Amino acid sequence: MKHAFVLVVALALIPGRRVHADANSDGEQALVMMEEISSIVDTNKDNCDVMGDKLNTYMNKNAEKMKQLKAAGKTVSEEQKKAFLEKNKDRMKAMSEKMRVGLQKCANNAKVSAAMKKANAK
Repeated sequence: MKHAFVLVVALALIPGRRVHADANSDGEQALVMMEEISSIVDTNKDNCDVMGDKLNTYMNKNAEKMKQLKAAGKTVSEEQKKAFLEKNKDRMKAMSEKMRVGLQKCANNAKVSAAMKKANAK
């Protein structure tokens, strides 16, 4: 679960590079959202219920944007996604490391699990 959450959410959210002018904007927005999620996890790693509450609040507040980014991500090729992830691998690694401890501690918390399901919903 260490890196799996970051990778799953990133692949779902990050649209990669599209021909359209907004591609970088969509990708950057997805990365910023992931960084915000990683901050919530890291900040609340010692209180799983609070982490779950904050993650759920974040997911609910940003549900429409996440849905839009996921839809945009479905329109790009695997090559484009790989190129985008390669370009941003350092940011992705930093997010993964930042969330690792919190997600390990709170993996079985019902509130955290519910938030993760929202993040990974298709």
